[in-house]
Amino acid sequence: METIEIGAVLVRANTLAVEAEFQTFVRPVRHPVLTPFCTELTGITQARLADAPAFPEAMEALRRTMLAGRWGVVWGSWASSTTRSCDGTAPSTRTSTRCPST
Repeated sequence: METIEIGAVLVRANTLAVEAEFQTFVRPVRHPVLTPFCTELTGITQARLADAPAFPEAMEALRRTMLAGRWGVVWGSWASSTTRSCDGTAPSTRTSTRCPST
């Protein structure tokens, strides 16, 4: 399983005002060809990933865009919309979660 998209929104905690937004596709390296299941699940096509940065470069862009010059930033992550990885298996960290039927 590899990350193929990063999206983030920086929100001011006391007002919930959006301070910054970030989105990038990420070029997969270990499994460079998307499966039909992954494309169906995410809507992301192989063509969208062709010129995307690799994960380290994508994370550096996220850091520069969202975190540089800011202090007291709290990081959170979730993926409530999917419970399967793009290879069709349940992620090992979510063994108690039932995968949606396909």
